[in-house]
Amino acid sequence: MAMPKKGSREISVDGIDYRWRVSRYRIISDWRKETEVLDERYLKAAERYGLGQVADVVFKITVELRNDPVSVISVNYFGLVVDGFLGIDQLVSIKPKLVSEIVRASIQAGWNPERQGNHTVEIIENTNQTHRPAILLLPGFSGEIKDYDNYVKVIQIK
Repeated sequence: MAMPKKGSREISVDGIDYRWRVSRYRIISDWRKETEVLDERYLKAAERYGLGQVADVVFKITVELRNDPVSVISVNYFGLVVDGFLGIDQLVSIKPKLVSEIVRASIQAGWNPERQGNHTVEIIENTNQTHRPAILLLPGFSGEIKDYDNYVKVIQIK
């Protein structure tokens, strides 16, 4: 059965057209403090409001031929989300470049999109870099943090 067109995106990889879709994440761990993953300036600001904890999540990415799909690539992408100023913030951005890399790697591993037989891929997010989630500048916030560039300003309507 083909994936629904609604919510899916199209991509061309090496001259072949595919359709791909990312499902909403599923939380697979408890919330915890993770100082190595988040910028310490962000954590300091977030903790003032009871925010800044992270949880492990899994995204499901599905890729198939755009026309007459026979088999799919099913990807489990393991990453993190942060309880941030704007709600639950994804630290990962799944972009077409990643999807094209997944398709190429799957074909090299023996997946043939025109033959039956699904292919499963497991990806674990690289957390060796420090993430800088958005900080919401609430009324009464004591000021911006030096050299921090990811802010969302609130407009107060009276």
